Amino acid sequence: MTFKRSRDIKAELQAALDSGEIQSRKELFERAESYKLTITRGKGQDYASFRGQDGKHIKVRFNFDDELPHPPKRPARRRKTAEVDGHEHYWVYALIAYSGSEKACYIGQTIDIQRRLYEHLTKRRPGRGSYHLFEWAEKAQVEVQAAILTSTAGTHKEATELEGYWLLLATKAGFITPGSENWGQLPRPTTLAGQPNQWPSLNIDLAAKPLALLVNKGIEKTSVH
Repeated sequence: MTFKRSRDIKAELQAALDSGEIQSRKELFERAESYKLTITRGKGQDYASFRGQDGKHIKVRFNFDDELPHPPKRPARRRKTAEVDGHEHYWVYALIAYSGSEKACYIGQTIDIQRRLYEHLTKRRPGRGSYHLFEWAEKAQVEVQAAILTSTAGTHKEATELEGYWLLLATKAGFITPGSENWGQLPRPTTLAGQPNQWPSLNIDLAAKPLALLVNKGIEKTSVH
């Protein structure tokens, strides 16, 4: 699709919404993606905001009956034996936001990446976890993106070391980490076998997608490393 000004895209999107051509939030995000719009707010009750390729912000309104999808229920797991107790498949991920020359991130770990991203988008609690990152992003009027950094089949202790190591890489790369005095008190090994020795900026930028889009369409479980 050729480049269009944000105001022209807004007119087309709003017309499609008003006529019923776009009938769900999912269809709206897919259409926005085709215009190469960046989602800056996707969970408003009756509106969504985007940023165009020309840097302009636009807002469209709708009256959908649908809601953001609920996370899938986690299947019950049998109790583990002592020999394998504590071993899971952990994902270490980043939530990232850029504003001009400034960049901010949150690093986390989880055994259920899709559910955890949903929780970041819809169940933030003041002062906890990624809350301060979203507050920073909203003040700067920029989107929050997400990417899987790495994964491990091991213990929670090993996953925590991975999480702390990637947090160290992020801070060395110049990221600020809003609220990390609450969530970032982690062991931070200076080297870790099998992990990169610096923040792989290019790979992460290629892999990162808007959080709201990943919650609606699902995240491909491929790490940047």
